[in-house]
Amino acid sequence: MYQNLKICLFITLLSYQNGYAQNKAKDKLSAFVILKNETEEIARIKPDSASEYADKLLKMAFASKSEQLIAIALSTMVDVKIRQSLPDAADSLNKISLAKNIKLNNRAEIAKNYSQFGTVHQNMSDYVSAVSFFNKSLDFADKISQLTLIKYNYRCLSKINSIQKNNEKALFYAKKSIEGKANLEAREMGLGLISMADYYVNINKIDSAEKYYGEAYILFDKNKIEHSKAWVLSLWSITYAEKDWIKTIEMMYDAQVIFDKIAPESVFSANNIGNMGEVYFILAKNDSLIKRIKKVGLPKTKASLLLESERYFQRTLYYSKKSKNAYTYLYMSGNLADLQAYKGDFENAYNNLQNKFKYNDSLF
Repeated sequence: MYQNLKICLFITLLSYQNGYAQNKAKDKLSAFVILKNETEEIARIKPDSASEYADKLLKMAFASKSEQLIAIALSTMVDVKIRQSLPDAADSLNKISLAKNIKLNNRAEIAKNYSQFGTVHQNMSDYVSAVSFFNKSLDFADKISQLTLIKYNYRCLSKINSIQKNNEKALFYAKKSIEGKANLEAREMGLGLISMADYYVNINKIDSAEKYYGEAYILFDKNKIEHSKAWVLSLWSITYAEKDWIKTIEMMYDAQVIFDKIAPESVFSANNIGNMGEVYFILAKNDSLIKRIKKVGLPKTKASLLLESERYFQRTLYYSKKSKNAYTYLYMSGNLADLQAYKGDFENAYNNLQNKFKYNDSLF
């Protein structure tokens, strides 16, 4: 009987130890998932802060000795590097992550890897490579119904086709991005509405564009999605160009206040800064418009508008060069050259024109 009791006790202890080990493993996995989600959320608004979280996530993954978790942690780090405008680092890390996911046959993560490659190349204005990667991502994502990733790929493809004046394809992908509205979260739906608005801007149907931008803004504002709210304000402001420059600059300014708080170096912030520089230059050349500037925080004299215009052009050139965004760098180099020539600074104007020609061939 005593021997039987010892056997029962041993089995009980073994079961307890196994259960304890399983619970401990579950706790570690749960902590990994929580940290991953936190990292991704912070990366949307403060990518530099998110980098520290991503480092912790990667250390946790390596400690687990799980190739799957290591690949996922690397992919999360890629997201952070993209948002930090560090394309080379993002590309290198993503190659390692993709290789591991292919070995593991993790189709969901493979789809994400290809989409991340697409984003890296899109941000560098390498649209041929970007389209190829987004389509590869769709091939995997469609088969396993990764709705959020599918919609993201559609929005990117719509944007690229708009830039390249492939209007029919741009509309096709924009419509695909808002299909199944009932199943979309507020952020995804709002971003799809922006894709629709962008398409109508591209074909110069401004009333339709304003409608979609307005719907997106209301959605982001209601759900307190600040970065997207700033982005849509920036895009929406451009629809008022020509007919109301004061409203345009006021909306851009409001957008930049948000960007500067949460993501001053993001691609969207850099574009808005450049656009503000352009509008400041336009206002500086029109005395009647200068008299209408009332908003606190905006420059209100010709001299201060020219000064701020040049400062904003320089700022967006710095960000776009850092992120290797050739399209923005090209466009803003030309604008800065025009401003400097207007001020009589012909030497720097010439240098910036040379930079414009240098980047011209890297666009398409």
